[in-house]
Amino acid sequence: GFIFVFIALAMKNIDSSLSSILVCLDAPITILMASIIFKEKKNWNLIVGLIICFSAIYIISGGIQEKSNIIYVFCLVISATLSATSNIVSKSIKNTNPTSITCYSSFFISATMLIFSLLFKENVLTTIVDIDLKAIILLLYLAVGPSMVAYQCLHFLLNRNMTTKIMPMNFFKPTVGVTSAYFVLGEPLNKEKIIGLIMIIIGVYLSECDFGKKKNKENRE
Repeated sequence: GFIFVFIALAMKNIDSSLSSILVCLDAPITILMASIIFKEKKNWNLIVGLIICFSAIYIISGGIQEKSNIIYVFCLVISATLSATSNIVSKSIKNTNPTSITCYSSFFISATMLIFSLLFKENVLTTIVDIDLKAIILLLYLAVGPSMVAYQCLHFLLNRNMTTKIMPMNFFKPTVGVTSAYFVLGEPLNKEKIIGLIMIIIGVYLSECDFGKKKNKENRE
């Protein structure tokens, strides 16, 4: 739950482009943890691919526009670290249905966020009563789609694959965000965004390819 608490704190007080970069830190941190705990191997193309993806996010977001308070930068780094830790914990849980993990996680996330909102005197309960039908539908989508379904898929994949194969896919989030904004909201798709999207595709492709394995196969042949 504190993953979202720290994100909520930072998003209001930090440059949006910097926050979009820091939020994606959970991918390399997860990979680093997995290499230490699960002895997963890293290769050059994975590192290059991640660097390309981070560069793409910087380009898409238009670069860092203003200085940000170091405290809120630290909040996002903590959030990314907590997210990475939760990925490692999820991968470590054996003989447990991913649905059960998702259900328990969702329950405690909701409880933590409710306590957080009350501590900061945000009238969540009043807001819920006052919202209209459209807002209710959107809230249901946020609860089921990006939260429960997304984490269900993540837990399922982490339990069956190496983190080095799963986490680079995390960079497709800004890709989906930019393309959705173009088709749904009619936001302009400028050359910087197009270049960034292409770079993300290239970066993820490099991260996923095992050139060493292909080379060994060619040598055997």
